[in-house]
Amino acid sequence: MKTIAYELVEELGEAPDAVIVPTSRGDLIWGIWEGFRECRTRGEISHLPRMVAVEPFPRLTRVLHGEDWRGQFEGRSSLASIDGFTVTYQAVAAVTESGGTAVSVTDQEVAWAWKEAARSGLLLESSSASVLVAVLRLVNSGWLKKEESVVAIGTSHGFKERSPHERDQ
Repeated sequence: MKTIAYELVEELGEAPDAVIVPTSRGDLIWGIWEGFRECRTRGEISHLPRMVAVEPFPRLTRVLHGEDWRGQFEGRSSLASIDGFTVTYQAVAAVTESGGTAVSVTDQEVAWAWKEAARSGLLLESSSASVLVAVLRLVNSGWLKKEESVVAIGTSHGFKERSPHERDQ
């Protein structure tokens, strides 16, 4: 998973300002964070990006507000690839060490983002479309500035699931 950071640095020539990652237990966000840290240690980038975890209901968000990361976090979501009831130390570390944050999204927001991405020719799995909701919310709140470079990670294509509209029927 570290190689995602290596590839981004190679492609962009520098680290982006923020990386938005659909997150379940946190292996992916941690791996990408570790890759960027290694690139920084080797002098390949001048700064580290802020890491943003996108989750289907507040888990990491609750931990960032003081709850114990070792607890169980109940919630319901149709976003199966990032569903789950736990948080890992690695996810907490990636977000806090980077000065990042966590964003909880709803099924309805993701259904809208999925359709918008598909209309633009990008067929993402719903869990991957969640990053689009997070980017918009972070820009609208001022956490992300419009001039900042942002990479939103799409982890899977949409061919493996029915559309959000079909699931509602």
